[in-house]
Amino acid sequence: MNEEQRQKTAFFRYQVIAPILNLPAEESLQQAFRLAAERHYDVPDIPYPKKFSERTIEQWYYAYKKNGLDALKPSSRSDRGESKTIVGEVAIEIEKMLIERPRLTAPIVLKELEAKGLIKEGEVSLSAFYRFRRGRGLKKSGPAKASNYRAFEFEYPQECWQTDVLFGPSIADKDGKRRKTYLVAVIDDCTRVITHGQFYFEQNLTTFIDTLKQSMLKRGIPKRLYLDNAFVFRSQHVMRVAANLGIQLIHSRPYKPEGRAKIERFFRTVRTQFLARVDSKTTTSLEELNSLFWSWLEGEYHSTKHRTLEETPLEKWLRLSDFVRPIPHNVDLDIIFMHQAKRKVLIDGTFQLNKQKFEVPGIHVGKKITIHYDPGDLRRVYISEEGKIVDVAYPIDLVANSTIRRDKAPEPHNESSSTLVSLQHLHDKLLEDKNHACDTKQN
Repeated sequence: MNEEQRQKTAFFRYQVIAPILNLPAEESLQQAFRLAAERHYDVPDIPYPKKFSERTIEQWYYAYKKNGLDALKPSSRSDRGESKTIVGEVAIEIEKMLIERPRLTAPIVLKELEAKGLIKEGEVSLSAFYRFRRGRGLKKSGPAKASNYRAFEFEYPQECWQTDVLFGPSIADKDGKRRKTYLVAVIDDCTRVITHGQFYFEQNLTTFIDTLKQSMLKRGIPKRLYLDNAFVFRSQHVMRVAANLGIQLIHSRPYKPEGRAKIERFFRTVRTQFLARVDSKTTTSLEELNSLFWSWLEGEYHSTKHRTLEETPLEKWLRLSDFVRPIPHNVDLDIIFMHQAKRKVLIDGTFQLNKQKFEVPGIHVGKKITIHYDPGDLRRVYISEEGKIVDVAYPIDLVANSTIRRDKAPEPHNESSSTLVSLQHLHDKLLEDKNHACDTKQN
């Protein structure tokens, strides 16, 4: 298992225990473990839902509480899931059959292998097959039970935020070319306050991360984040941010947005009450569109009585403000939201990122370092060790470096108090032999 797979597994395990980490004090921890063990989970790289024991979930929980996200990574053994008797083409065929038909029993799989001439009768035992299937994560399991969608509402702010993207109007960019816009917005489930919303020319990870960060700067850190099932929302970067901030990610099923009804309802309000009044022909820039949107958001939406709440979103937020948790003083959102990568520092004290060279302090030369960076602002890059920022790297300035005066290397000096005499002894001996030879010749 490589490092990327181990990290993906750690993110998955975190999402399993995240609801328990946010458990109210009056609820039983053991009951939470039991309820979690009754659920089916969509495990990465396994094509069917899977359950985990109470003991397993409890181990993950306490490992995370003690040592954080890294404690949830599986061991890096490379032989896990391998068998001495089930190898090569036989292993490939078994894995293929179990992925395509997870309900196949062991005797049927072995009979299929015998019929295909891949093994002889009795060559592979049932116990060997079960070990192989368990090691490869191919344990037989039926489909998860279907559940009904029911309306829900959280009691306090920050307990759950919902987010999605709305297609906006086409407007001119800075070059005068008309481009499609996208509104990325986050809504607080309890109060219907829009923690942040913004129009962009792009619909990607960068715009979503920017909106999420602005939301937290304005309204604090949520316990849960309800997302679409899109690839962007399942990215490693989003999972890393959530794990570092203790946020539970909840993904709706593909093509079933019912769980995110509140953000969908807000978008309908945007269409009928905001976009219907926007003239895309006279709106000259993205900045102007956002300025109009924010004016409508604060001046109308947040201050208008909500039919379901029977008060305005802002009034409910302020009424429940005692339950709002501010960002902890020791949390640096700028660092947490940065992208992360590994780089090897060359002998000249540099590494490359996005086709640009960066210079680091000499202590890191020859090492493999972890860097944190903002793709939109590469004026500085941060270096971390064991999760803590230890140094900053800056883009290299070759012209400036060429004018720097180098100090001469200091002359070596002998700090030892002992004296070496072997060379002098050799010199004296040769001189003595030479004098003795001369005296002998004269005589």
